[in-house]
Amino acid sequence: MPPWLVTQWLGERLEVPDSSVVLTVDRRWPVPRWLDNATFGTIGANWASQLMLAVTRGMSFLAANPEAPPEPAKPVPPITSRFYKPHPSFPQPAEIDSPLWRYLTVGKFVDLIWRHELWFSRLDRLGDPLEGSLGVPNALRQATDPVVQRNQLQLGSEQMRSHLFVSCWHLSTHESAAMWAGYTHEQEAVAVRSTFRRLVESIEGSDEFFAGEIAYGDHRQTFVSEMNMFDRVMFKNTSFEHEREVRAVIAHSDDAALSPTGLRVPVNLETLIDRVHVAPTAAEWFLDVVTQLGSAFECPAPVVQSDMRID
Repeated sequence: MPPWLVTQWLGERLEVPDSSVVLTVDRRWPVPRWLDNATFGTIGANWASQLMLAVTRGMSFLAANPEAPPEPAKPVPPITSRFYKPHPSFPQPAEIDSPLWRYLTVGKFVDLIWRHELWFSRLDRLGDPLEGSLGVPNALRQATDPVVQRNQLQLGSEQMRSHLFVSCWHLSTHESAAMWAGYTHEQEAVAVRSTFRRLVESIEGSDEFFAGEIAYGDHRQTFVSEMNMFDRVMFKNTSFEHEREVRAVIAHSDDAALSPTGLRVPVNLETLIDRVHVAPTAAEWFLDVVTQLGSAFECPAPVVQSDMRID
């Protein structure tokens, strides 16, 4: 801020041109409040001259100690997808361009890039008996309320679970040792890095889908909303909280179209995959193998060594 700024007395407000600084003066005790707080001196009887002196000192101080105004927030481009349906049961991550990870064995990775299809597991095949279940407080309420007992949203509905298909991703700015250990089970494995935006915009199937962050809680103590069946689908036990899961969900109502284990959904690999990380425990030659696989199956994403590997 230039030190020669001209000040201008306007009634009870002293405004500094080309500046956001406004000084307010109390007539009963004519000391500009911000100057008093900044200890620019005590204003005596000849308050007008001393006020201008204090303002001059203040402008000099601001000139010597400029504070850059905060950068205005850049608008976030909206998600573009024909099939993605926003839904209140599926809250988006706070940063839709933050990294998502999917940890895969080499066989599952080859299946993804060879077919250009993303695997959605049937909800009742994930191995967690609490998937899609309500909480114990819900069950206790159902036991005493005959109206609720007749509700179609019953605790652990197998019919509902068999009609839902999910693709699960880990939300994190960095790799996770726990996720490597829990979802690859072998030294030669990869982690596909994406983002919420990339995931949503890459899916090219004909079915509409939903996507959002999982909420966590204790099934023994938490009453899970029964307003919508998706509320229970997006709720998991606290024992899985370390996964920080983002889940894409497809619902099928046609029994004849159901798969016994899951379904494949076409994706645009260039949109989906930002980068491929090889496991920190993998041999050095494995990086070249994964690079060649990506090239052979038209997966243009770069392949890099794990961030957890130091050598």
